[in-house]
Amino acid sequence: MIPMPDAGWALLGVLILLGVLGAAFAWRMAVKEPEREPRTEVLAGIGGGLITGIAIGVSALFLKQALEESQRYATWRANVEIAASIPGFSPGDRDIEGIDFSGTSLHNADLRGVDLCHAQLRDTDFTGADLSGAQLQGANLTGPTSTRPI
Repeated sequence: MIPMPDAGWALLGVLILLGVLGAAFAWRMAVKEPEREPRTEVLAGIGGGLITGIAIGVSALFLKQALEESQRYATWRANVEIAASIPGFSPGDRDIEGIDFSGTSLHNADLRGVDLCHAQLRDTDFTGADLSGAQLQGANLTGPTSTRPI
């Protein structure tokens, strides 16, 4: 199934098309009909306005997407930070620097190759977790941490 563009992108496409057509029409009139100068200036103004609007629209859409992604990451991070048990935890490509996992149960977590340098892992239960290749230099592993590998 082909994803449909959201209304913002569809509107932006229409505005781009109108801006380009308006600017091309004004240029054509200026070259072929120099005696109709006032009309050409109006069309050029409309084309310029549409192109400016397009630039602002593109900026707004990219800002909207960046804010949505930031909100998703902040929600994910908050959920990880407050959870007492995260069975099968895998950070994927997300940054986990600064998250305090102390006292958390990370049963069957997939932490292969994850940078856990200087991480707070006091009393963390890693039963069944895969820590192969994880970087643990300076990590705080004090307490009855369980690290029975799979």
